[in-house]
Amino acid sequence: MFHYEPSTLCTPIGTPAIFAAFSEVNFDYWSSPRSVPWRGDGPRLSELGERWDTESEMSELVSAKFFASLEAKGFSIISIKIVEKVGGLNGSKICMQIVVVRRITILLLRFFLPLSFLLFIPFAGFFIPIELVMPRVATGFISFLSLQVFRTMAYSLIPKPSSSLLWMDVAMFSVTVIMFVSLLENVLAQVLRAAISSQASRFVDNLSRVTFPLMALLILFLLFAMGAARTDTNTTMAVCLTLLCVWLVSFSFAVTFYCRYLARMLMKTLVKHVSANSRYNVISFDQKELRVVFEVFDEEDTGSIAADKVFQKLQRHGLSLAPEGATKFQERLRAVFQRLDAAKGQLDLKGFCQNFQELFHLDRAARAPDEPHEAQDVEGSVETLQLDEEEGTHPFEALLEAAAHASAMAALPVAQIFQRVLWSAARMDYNDIQSQKILGEASSILRFALSPRAQPEAQLKVMMEAFQQALVSALPGLRNETAPRKLCEVLAQDGPIKDIRTALQQCIMDWRRESGMA
Repeated sequence: MFHYEPSTLCTPIGTPAIFAAFSEVNFDYWSSPRSVPWRGDGPRLSELGERWDTESEMSELVSAKFFASLEAKGFSIISIKIVEKVGGLNGSKICMQIVVVRRITILLLRFFLPLSFLLFIPFAGFFIPIELVMPRVATGFISFLSLQVFRTMAYSLIPKPSSSLLWMDVAMFSVTVIMFVSLLENVLAQVLRAAISSQASRFVDNLSRVTFPLMALLILFLLFAMGAARTDTNTTMAVCLTLLCVWLVSFSFAVTFYCRYLARMLMKTLVKHVSANSRYNVISFDQKELRVVFEVFDEEDTGSIAADKVFQKLQRHGLSLAPEGATKFQERLRAVFQRLDAAKGQLDLKGFCQNFQELFHLDRAARAPDEPHEAQDVEGSVETLQLDEEEGTHPFEALLEAAAHASAMAALPVAQIFQRVLWSAARMDYNDIQSQKILGEASSILRFALSPRAQPEAQLKVMMEAFQQALVSALPGLRNETAPRKLCEVLAQDGPIKDIRTALQQCIMDWRRESGMA
């Protein structure tokens, strides 16, 4: 890849200049004074011979010391020629022409492979959850600082300082641009999450996970391919710069397009998850996104939405359900709207945000009017307890108050209570001592409510189904059922609180990791 021909070393043969030439030429180049044709009086050959070395393998005129010094610097000597050049008044000169080539294997091991590995390290930050700001920034920033060490090492490998554009300049420029843009990507993702949408920031991360590695591989391939073909350096620079500019413009256009049509993208995502009709296939929107979705449903800007309006809007955005499934889903929507607002059957923005998961999750949480309630099979009933946070009734308090009477549990909205308990526990920072206490209290509540010693067998079955339903609603997007199954087994076996707490925390951690919140 690298080809270097140093200036030709010449020694005049003519008598008048021979002594001046010997005083300036580095005699390490020569192997023996007998190989140098010269005449006339001058220094003793024994004095000159003290500076000479044994002959090298390639030429008897080149010293082994000089040959070894080039090999140690990563060069391979291709050819050595001793030629005579006829000069002017000074006569002819004997010249040494040496052609050397860089050994690419040594450069790959010492420099380019570590540099390539360093280039891909910042891309790991795209897989770190957006909430963990410091690890994401540190992953890219530390790598960018380490790049300066490689830059210093790169220019130390150049045999001779040059003011012209070199292949190494193009390589370091391209790598620097990619790593700098990876730092800006972290900033962009945080800004989009804070100002626009969490889905938009997640889109940026998903796009970066694909485009950044592909661009890095393409740039490295072009650099080595064009370098091996000895393409002009200016051409290599133009190709790499054009490719980087096209990539950045395309990336910016994709992000701008997503943010510009955010409402359509959110509706497309919502319709996709509703159409999937899976137990754990529920999307989680933040408050800004819920507001955007609500505005799509409320196109007349009345401040409230009805079930039929929601269903029609979903169909308009491509909801694909079987006729029977579509009818059942519409009936469930009406039932939920009617239960939440018995007077008008409508929801405002606040009610829509609070009950979003229940509205668009296709399970028993949104029953059709003709579906029986589990509590109807249990003898004895009391007045249904309605949970209203504005009136000061907390789900923890309601459950503890009703737990003393098994018959009262039949009429309680246990699925909603369990959902609130799990919802509260899932959004705690477990590095906080108070959060650990709350997690322990939630485990105690679940153990008491689902204990075979505290509930009859028929009611325990109903309670367990309600708990499984609450798991789906409170932890949307959890696809791995290993941890939820383990938690249900521990509760069914009336296990110790420690095991329940561990299983519950594992469910929450799996949900956070799969939903991009961990």
